[in-house]
Amino acid sequence: SLVGDNLANHIAVEDRQRFVEFIASTQQATASVQQSKHESHRAQPEDILETNATWAGCPPGAIHLHMKSSSRPAFPVDLFAVHFRDPECQVGHLIGIRDAG
Repeated sequence: SLVGDNLANHIAVEDRQRFVEFIASTQQATASVQQSKHESHRAQPEDILETNATWAGCPPGAIHLHMKSSSRPAFPVDLFAVHFRDPECQVGHLIGIRDAG
């Protein structure tokens, strides 16, 4: 289980900086769209799954990189991410990972 663990620790060392920059870019995209339009409602995780209109209108970002595991060598994945704020304005990320091997 990765609960409470930093996902970057599971990204291959050679891809870690790209991963950090990718996550930062999803936050910047969301912030710029939110500044340009008035929000009458904060996105909920279930809203994110239903429509892109509630989470600032930005499509999910995607990046190809390699993850590592103690039980197998680095393996290729496609990582998808969206950034949102919950009702208490806490930053959230919804991340999906697909094995690309």
